[in-house]
Amino acid sequence: MTLLLPMLLLQIVIAVFFYERHWAVIAKRLAQDVIGEIEMTADVINLNPGKEQLAYLFGNISRNLLLKMTWEEGQTLKNDSTENPLPYYFKKEFESLPYPVGAFINPDKSISLSVQLNNGVLTIKIPKKRYFTSTIFVFLIWLIGSFILLFWIAFMFMKNQVRSIERLSRASELMGRGHM
Repeated sequence: MTLLLPMLLLQIVIAVFFYERHWAVIAKRLAQDVIGEIEMTADVINLNPGKEQLAYLFGNISRNLLLKMTWEEGQTLKNDSTENPLPYYFKKEFESLPYPVGAFINPDKSISLSVQLNNGVLTIKIPKKRYFTSTIFVFLIWLIGSFILLFWIAFMFMKNQVRSIERLSRASELMGRGHM
């Protein structure tokens, strides 16, 4: 127990501090990247390109940025009163957009975002892999694996040390009784 508790406590502290910092930085950067791409696309659309340029732009974005975009000219953003919680880091980044925004999470965990522009609504489907990273699971596997390995090594060393001390104890007890 004297060996297990400090190691477990250290692993928990490392996990909490590293996880929280790592997750916050990565999530913020992923959200900023997506929001920046959306803002750049919105700026291009506000220049009133033709249908061919829009088709080319959306095809390029879909192929290279993995964002599915549609443009509904002349439409206005509908305020949906249903609450659908978004990841907190996206909520904060959405507030930085200079346009009215409506967003919700789809059943496939992608985010659908509608942005009201000057002459219509831009709808974007953001796949989960654009806003979520699985590195935390790899980190947790390494954390648990290293804990088990280090605990086993420490246990083996402690067992060998205790065995030596027990032999020394028996020898000193025999010597103290005059049997040697």
